[in-house]
Order: sequence, then structure tokens, then C-alpha cells
Amino acid sequence: MSLLKRKIIIIGGGPVGCTVALALRSIGLESSIVEERNQPLKSTEGRTLALSYNSHLILERLGINLKNSHGFPIDEIHISDRGNFGRSIVRASDINLPSLGYAVRFNDFYQNLYSETKERSIEILHGMKVACVDNNLSNPKTISIESETTVEKITADLVIIADGGSINLRGDTPPRETDYGHQAIVGLLKTKPTPSSRAFERFTDSGPIALLPRGEEYAFVWSCGKDEAARILELPDESFLSRLQDAFGDRAGQFLEAREKMSYPLRMRIADQASKSGIIVLGNASQALHPIAAQGLNLGLRDAWTLAQLCKENTLEDISNIEFSMRYMREREKDRKQTIAATKFLNTIFSNQSSLLGTIRGLGLMALDLAPSLKRAVLRQLIFGPGY
Repeated sequence: MSLLKRKIIIIGGGPVGCTVALALRSIGLESSIVEERNQPLKSTEGRTLALSYNSHLILERLGINLKNSHGFPIDEIHISDRGNFGRSIVRASDINLPSLGYAVRFNDFYQNLYSETKERSIEILHGMKVACVDNNLSNPKTISIESETTVEKITADLVIIADGGSINLRGDTPPRETDYGHQAIVGLLKTKPTPSSRAFERFTDSGPIALLPRGEEYAFVWSCGKDEAARILELPDESFLSRLQDAFGDRAGQFLEAREKMSYPLRMRIADQASKSGIIVLGNASQALHPIAAQGLNLGLRDAWTLAQLCKENTLEDISNIEFSMRYMREREKDRKQTIAATKFLNTIFSNQSSLLGTIRGLGLMALDLAPSLKRAVLRQLIFGPGY
């Protein structure tokens, strides 16, 4: 068994892990990424991310241009509740921004991030699975990793856990998981007329349906029960398209073709934040959220940016102690708790089909259009987090 020594180890080489590494490099700190996959992460073409305008600003500061990642601007969002009164349209102009955010192909976005890590000589240890991380007060931390042929240990002054899976922190409390009993069906959709820069969030009896503009087509996210999702995915293309059109309605025009269809389970997983010295938990390792309002990745990117800014103010010795870990937790606590609470609230109120909640939803959507100050406050929270 060999022993490797590094200053900073990032567990997880997905979008948040790469962003953390790039943010640290921007302030002169070297880090190494441990990634279980042997090759860069890839997804189906249909998987699309909704990045907030604040996430765009974070990436721009790191030299990542969304336009080079085929980013499509979202200038307004049409929000409605099928079968109930009330609707709202939120626009970038409501908060004096050029756009609310961008719809970005996952593969393009991630490959851009991955290429930047390679260009900036950030070490990525592919094909290495993390068995456990010693969660004790001593430093440096010891990480046990294994590949198909070797078992190794790495010591590091700071361990950043950004992996969406389950990392074993010895003595730590397991994450709290909520299974919503729903699947998200995602794919690409051609319509007539072709999309503009308007996105849609449509709440239906089976669950929310989101349409994100991607040039000449939409990316769609359709939430429905597990059994129903399985049956829908087995439908012939024409029947699938008719079912989606019937569920959504005609607000985005006529649906012509759906492709790249796949599904994944909808769960929420909340981890207790590490309070031991030398360990930071962020991104999906800290909180995996329901896709409603598209907060998960954006919250993770804010985690990454905040961590790098705190590291900038401290020495390497300082960032490996418990005071630094606690300070990071305090800095992120309000944003994390409010975003998790908002996601839970939206999922609860828009997934319940009682007539009373239908009336409340309608009044709430009307209030957004009738109260500009309320709309600005909601948009600021969703785009920038608290304190903006």
C-alpha cells in the first residue's frame, strides 16, 4: 500500500468539484481531484441544466464563458398551474439583469469545466474510489482510496467532499433522505413555433413540467409517479408526445417531436455539515435537492465560490483547522437552509391537488404580478441567495 501526500484533496470530479478546483487555482492554491470514473463524466444529450445569472457571474470570474458551452439565455419564465386560476411571468427586467440565467447542455458545460482543469494543470486521479475518510481532530486527514488493482492512502491538510454519492466519514451521521416517489422524465422537444428565450414552469396533476429554451428546441423535465413514468416511457413516440402535450397544454405551441428521453428518481438528501477540522462538505454531498426551481447546482456553485473566497483570506495552515470549517458552515448556513426550505415548500404546495391549496397557489401567482417588490425579493433569493 502506497502513501500519497497532497495539500488539498477534492472528492468528486463533477461540475461542483471541478468548479472548486478552478476557484482554488484562481487564488493560487493547488488541489487534486479524486474521481471514481475512469473517464470524464458524460450524460445523454437531453440532460440540460438551468444555471442562474449569479452562477454565470461565478463562472465568468473563473474564465468559464457559458457562450462557449452553448448556453441559451432565459429572459423570462412563464409560471402557471394547470386547472387553476392565476399565472405569473417573471422577467430579467424585473430585477434589472440582462437575463435570469442560461439553459446549458450538461455535456457541453461539463466538458468545458473538465478541459479547463486539464489546461490549468489540476491533477485528476481517475478510477479511484474513496473507501473512507478519517473524521477525527488530527491533521493531516487520511483518505483510503482503491482502484481495480491497487489500494492506497492519501494524506491532505484539507479534504473537500463534493461527490454526490455516499462517502463514509467515520463516526458521522448518515444523510437524511426523502424519496418523493416520483421520477423526472427528461428529454428534448421540438415545437411550433420554435422557442424564444422564454422558459415555462407548468404545474400539473401528475407533477411540474419545465421547458427550457435550447435554441430551436426545448429541454423538458416532467415529474410524475414512478409507475406512471415507467408506462409513459414505454409509449410509442407519437403517443408519448400526445401525452406530454395533454399534460402541459398549448402555452408553448404544438409539440412536434420528443427525443433523448430518459428518467431518474426524485429524492432529497441532506447531510449534516462536517464540523471537524480539515473537512468541508459542499454541493450534492451536502444537499441533493428536488429539481423544482432548479436550485441544486446553483447552490453548489455558491458553496464553491464562498469556500474559495474564505480560503483566500487564510493560510493553508488556517484552513485545515476546526475554526475554518466552522466559519465556512456559518457563512453557508443561511443560504443553505433557506434554499432547502424554499425547495421543500414549493414541492409541497405544488404537488398537492387539494382545492384549498389550488386557491392558495393561484393567489400566490397573482401576487407575484401585482406586487413588484415581492417579485424582486423572490427573484433575488432564487438567483443570488440571501443577502443580495
